[in-house]
Amino acid sequence: MRLKTIDAKGCTALTELKADAAKTIDAKGCTALTELKADAAKTINASGCTALTELKADTAKTINASGCNPKLIIKAKKGTTIYR
Repeated sequence: MRLKTIDAKGCTALTELKADAAKTIDAKGCTALTELKADAAKTINASGCTALTELKADTAKTINASGCNPKLIIKAKKGTTIYR
């Protein structure tokens, strides 16, 4: 069974999240998160992920990366709305 929604907000010990099948991901405040891979996600909230250095979201429509690491690399296709 693959999860459609992942709610990991506030998981401060989480360092890596690979959620390739999830459609919605809320990782708000995961301050130790360094890598987030969400190839199928349409909506991602990664706000406050201060250690995040790579976010891969090929099909995302909306990404909230406000308050994230200023060196964060976001890999998303054209048409994605990104809040920084």
